[in-house]
Amino acid sequence: MNSNILKAEEMRYPQMRDLNRDKTLLILPVSSLEVHGHHLPMGMDTFFATLQAEDLAEAFAEAHPDWAVVLYPPLTLGTDELPLAGSVSATPRVVRDAVMGFGNSLVGHGFKYIVVTNGHGGPRQPPAIEEACHRISVKRRSVMIAPSMRVLYSYVTGDAIPRIEAEIGRPLTDIEKSALSTGGEHAAVLETSLLLAYRPELVSDVYKQCPYDTPPRVPSIGRIGRVLSAPFKVLGLANVAEKVNLIFDGLAGNIGWWMNTHRGYGDHVVTYMGNPSAASSELGMALRKLIARDLLEEVEAVISGRRLPSEVHSIFWTIPVARTDFFRNLGIAIGALIVIVGMLLLL
Repeated sequence: MNSNILKAEEMRYPQMRDLNRDKTLLILPVSSLEVHGHHLPMGMDTFFATLQAEDLAEAFAEAHPDWAVVLYPPLTLGTDELPLAGSVSATPRVVRDAVMGFGNSLVGHGFKYIVVTNGHGGPRQPPAIEEACHRISVKRRSVMIAPSMRVLYSYVTGDAIPRIEAEIGRPLTDIEKSALSTGGEHAAVLETSLLLAYRPELVSDVYKQCPYDTPPRVPSIGRIGRVLSAPFKVLGLANVAEKVNLIFDGLAGNIGWWMNTHRGYGDHVVTYMGNPSAASSELGMALRKLIARDLLEEVEAVISGRRLPSEVHSIFWTIPVARTDFFRNLGIAIGALIVIVGMLLLL
């Protein structure tokens, strides 16, 4: 480990006190305990967030030898977990408030630059963390960002395939390309490959016999989304139509997965999504290097002022219903409307 990388839990008070606040980067992994198929451990997302933190720390320390980098132990906390025995899920507001507590404490001691890494892609996890970072950045006039999901998106859509091939030095097979282009995964090629490159002893060889699988969807929910998005397309609001479709497609899958685990919907219990059998340590090593570079680019862009902290967010952030206070604010708005209408009727 680079000499200017420090582990927070091993530091004594004088070391922390004497850090140059203008040239210290603090990194906190935040993720969940969740069932990841029969081949990966329940701590997969926490390992994922931790390896991102460690790889980013190494890349940043090498690029900025005059800075200190402080790595914090992972905060094992997540929301929207796969509801099978062993998964531990909190509410989005608990996740948000915990991350805000971390940020408030450190900013209160004069630290200016904080990065949160996340390995869990549950639909309300990234917005909860990003909302915490955004609030700290704005209210405390500091930089606190969570770039993980923004960076990782291209690695599940297929957009990163040319870069992966360049890093490995060979064309990917058709199976590898297909596995890296599903649009989203859980315990599949990305996560399995990363853990093979990080903690291979924790990966069961069962992954080699795990072909593509996905939770059963609820078709009617997807159809509702297509119907509701149609008027926006006619009006030329393609971005709105895309978000409506995204919300309902997500609901079709998430509700289908919930029904699968709780009501036996579908023909078998689904514990992963995607194709684990396409994984390899070779892919994992390439992915680690590329993800670290992408995270470094995000961090450097914000620290240098080329990018605002508010610009570092995932696609989930752009969906209002995924925000932590959406339903509370909706309830307040409806209640206020009822009061106003009632008052007008009494006049």
